[in-house]
Amino acid sequence: MILYRTTDGLFVEQDGRFYPVFAESLDALVVLDDLQGFLSSVVDKGDAVPHFDIHKLLAPIGSQEVWASGVTYYRSRSARMEESKAAGGGDAGQSQRPDHRLHHRQ
Repeated sequence: MILYRTTDGLFVEQDGRFYPVFAESLDALVVLDDLQGFLSSVVDKGDAVPHFDIHKLLAPIGSQEVWASGVTYYRSRSARMEESKAAGGGDAGQSQRPDHRLHHRQ
């Protein structure tokens, strides 16, 4: 199963057929405890669309922040903070970060 976000809404693909997914938003959908079960129930209803336009595809993201290879910044920050506390350090999530960007010199 593959989940798609389009200008016409959300769709799930199974065996080359596309089924509309009626959900409030992608954000609401991806936090479901059993997303695969929910999408399977959509497919099981069998209401496939006759035509799926790939030209209407959108990026598969809602309002969540994304940081480095699909890891949310919040999740990564939380992990850094826990690691720092476990090592006896301070709050790594609140520390200042050095600026490692390249600067153009004239």
